[in-house]
Amino acid sequence: MKTFRCMVCLLHSCIILTLVSLASETIPPQAEQESVEEERCEHEHSKINTEDPSPVAPGNVEIETAYSFMTANKALDEKGETISRGYRAENAFDVGIGVGILEDFDAGVGMGYVTMRDNDTDQETGRGFGDIGVGARWRFWRDDKYHIEFAYLQGLTVPVGNSENERELAPGQKFWSADQRFAFCKDWPKWTLGTDFGFEIPFGEKREDCRGVASANVAAGYKVFDWLQPEIELNGSREIVNHDSASETLAVTVGVILLFGENWKFMAGAQQVLLARNADKETSLIASLTLCW
Repeated sequence: MKTFRCMVCLLHSCIILTLVSLASETIPPQAEQESVEEERCEHEHSKINTEDPSPVAPGNVEIETAYSFMTANKALDEKGETISRGYRAENAFDVGIGVGILEDFDAGVGMGYVTMRDNDTDQETGRGFGDIGVGARWRFWRDDKYHIEFAYLQGLTVPVGNSENERELAPGQKFWSADQRFAFCKDWPKWTLGTDFGFEIPFGEKREDCRGVASANVAAGYKVFDWLQPEIELNGSREIVNHDSASETLAVTVGVILLFGENWKFMAGAQQVLLARNADKETSLIASLTLCW
């Protein structure tokens, strides 16, 4: 697993180097500073799997509808070697609503409907409404001069999607969980860089051996046109389980963001697990449409 750990270290290094570069950025001379300020750095900070530090504007409402498809027919064992597994697939239809409350603070709620198949389990299939996600975002630092934003995000998963029917796969988790996360972004005239890192904490008796999930993401986007911004991401996570081996994954996401006027946004992309340990080798597709007014 040396290769996997090296890739995880690379992901963490990207975050650290980005923070260092932001902290050490020098102020240009006055003549150069005026020309720099004339260049507008307006980017779409939203990414497919990386959190956005920019809140919804106060008084505005944002509605997002999304569809995702995930499939896997291989897994990776304790040593990171590929092994076969039964066919597994999941379709998810999600809806989320965000409301801007203050200049630097918003809140939102989301829920979805899930259909599943897993030929490696006795139940094999399942469907139903998933868990409810509630979250808030506080942008505690914004520098318009250097186009930097930092935010703290807190989320809560309410386990309403756990089915008591043991003959079907459950579309949700059995326990409550709270996610604590930090996100930031830095913009240049054409490029935008974003990252987030945090830890999801399960609680309650039904969590059983689950002890939490640590994750970090790094994303970069390039503004080809005002309405077109391709992006690429690295997504890493480590699930901590009591009395068992941890699950680790490192994936790459590629996608594109399309803006239609000031109110509509469309995102589409694909994610592929590159390296993992005690996890499925998943391939995912996602598309979302967002309306803001």
